[in-house]
Amino acid sequence: MFLDMEGAIKNIIIISSISVGIILVNFILINYQLKIENEKQTTLMYEKYLPIIDELMNEIRAKQHEFDNHIQSLRMLATVGGDCEEINYSIKDYIEDIDLNTDTRSLLKLDNKILAGFLFSKIKKSREKNIEFYINIENYGFKTCLKDYELIEIIGNLIDNGFETGVEDNIVILTLKKEGDMNVIEIKNKHPYLKNDLIKYMFTPGYSTKSSSKRGYGLSNVKNILGKNNGNVTVSNESIDDENYVVFKILIP
Repeated sequence: MFLDMEGAIKNIIIISSISVGIILVNFILINYQLKIENEKQTTLMYEKYLPIIDELMNEIRAKQHEFDNHIQSLRMLATVGGDCEEINYSIKDYIEDIDLNTDTRSLLKLDNKILAGFLFSKIKKSREKNIEFYINIENYGFKTCLKDYELIEIIGNLIDNGFETGVEDNIVILTLKKEGDMNVIEIKNKHPYLKNDLIKYMFTPGYSTKSSSKRGYGLSNVKNILGKNNGNVTVSNESIDDENYVVFKILIP
């Protein structure tokens, strides 16, 4: 039987070319879909958290109005005069009252307004839960390789994790800073001492110290996002004022 080798080779080449073309088209479509999904997530972030900036601004304006009134009162105290001890006591009392909330003021300085709006929403949530929530911002130009929605998911999971410990008189402290070329997110919260054998399971999907079956995936998601972006997370215990705190420290390029 005669075998048309030249025709067979041409068919193989054609089939291979079509296969490669299909693969390339699928690759382009997948990248396009990922791009659309990223843009969708970013748009949702803007729609959700940028309006909260207006609430933040309104709160700052209200505080500023109170501040101006207190300044006027202090001026009157200095003008009227009187007993020095009484004046000193009054001034001290006023100073405690006029202290503008440092956390809310510092949020306005953040370059990332999505992050600022998100953190203000967490401040409001902490007030509802009667949790002391402190924000220390050492790097106002906090920029990472993460997309905004990834950054929000990481910080949100860690803050919620700190809020939901059930510890009495809970305190949660968030710090944004830079160490060398790495951006650092550090979250501390009051918690009984965690042993190493428990810490190593914390990022396992489905594992949780909380009773709800819906829990246990937040920290796993954090680890997955960091893994895709060459980030790292460590967990440790730290003693502050004779109280144990669990510390999550995240390093992001």
